[in-house]
Amino acid sequence: KNGESLTAIARRYGLKVEQTGLFAARSEEVPGIGKQTEIRNAAFGLTQDNPSPRTTYRHEGKYYLVQLRELQEPTPEDYRLERDARRIEAVEERRNQTWEQYVRNLKGRAEIRIENAPADLFGQG
Repeated sequence: KNGESLTAIARRYGLKVEQTGLFAARSEEVPGIGKQTEIRNAAFGLTQDNPSPRTTYRHEGKYYLVQLRELQEPTPEDYRLERDARRIEAVEERRNQTWEQYVRNLKGRAEIRIENAPADLFGQG
């Protein structure tokens, strides 16, 4: 509120301050925290002018305060890697959808007949 640092506030209350280090917007997990979409999304909404959301986050029984410490813009190489990863994901997704449709079609056309089954197969006899 009054410009006091997160570290100073934490120290006053005997709390531990840890840093995640840099992580990509696309990362599924926040380093040191785990898979926490709300915290990840909040972190990528922060700016130098607005470095901390006005809320706490709870994850696996712990509470987290989030503060932007460093902002690193992606490099052209990062953009290329991201583009390539998205293309691969799109191809895999299309492949999976095609396979699922193929299997659904096979199931829809399947006809199961049992001929000359032993009498005891279905509990008869």
